[in-house]
Amino acid sequence: MRRSSFAILVCVLFAACAQQLDCTLVYLKTGPRRTEVQGADLQKVMGGHLGNIQRLFREKRLLVAGPFGRQKSDAALRGIFVLDTDDREVARSLAESDPGVAAGVFALEYHAISTTAPLRECAAAELAADEAATKAGTPRAMGEGMRGYVLLTAESGDAAAAELAADPAVLWFATLDDDQAFVLLDARDQAGAKSVLGERMARLGAVRLDEWMATDRLAELPKMAR
Repeated sequence: MRRSSFAILVCVLFAACAQQLDCTLVYLKTGPRRTEVQGADLQKVMGGHLGNIQRLFREKRLLVAGPFGRQKSDAALRGIFVLDTDDREVARSLAESDPGVAAGVFALEYHAISTTAPLRECAAAELAADEAATKAGTPRAMGEGMRGYVLLTAESGDAAAAELAADPAVLWFATLDDDQAFVLLDARDQAGAKSVLGERMARLGAVRLDEWMATDRLAELPKMAR
């Protein structure tokens, strides 16, 4: 894949001691049959959706997943997957295994994403915690250990790298489609994100801020990267 000057800059700023991880980001959006699938049928689809997430996670194909929160840039946004592959066809086969896609409840949108954040290590730690809880006879309930974050997507990756490279509120910085930035902020909601960013918001150019839910272990990414 061709590397832009922004991608090279990110490698210099964030990857001096870390391995670059090339993945596929999948946006789950409202599908064409969402309003048609109701009641018990919807419950069955969503149960299959959650079960498929767990399967992909156990198979180490899925690194990160979570639903969008209340305040988001697009009402159609439902959730994201970060798949441990940069092969688009492989990513499609994995994402489309979701029963919600087959039922038309979800539509999928694919993007290339590269980061030095230790997502594999984080996923492995989360899987080990799940397995330990199950072995102890106290399996964790779905949604247990999740918290709110804010995802920042900046059209100018250069501006985002310049402004956010050393910010302790940045838990995860990635290139998106080679020239944009995709950033996980340690903020619980949009108001908190705007407070953290302050006057830098104006210097970032065009950005989207989306509230998002995921495992609280993502807050440990900076420590895991050391």
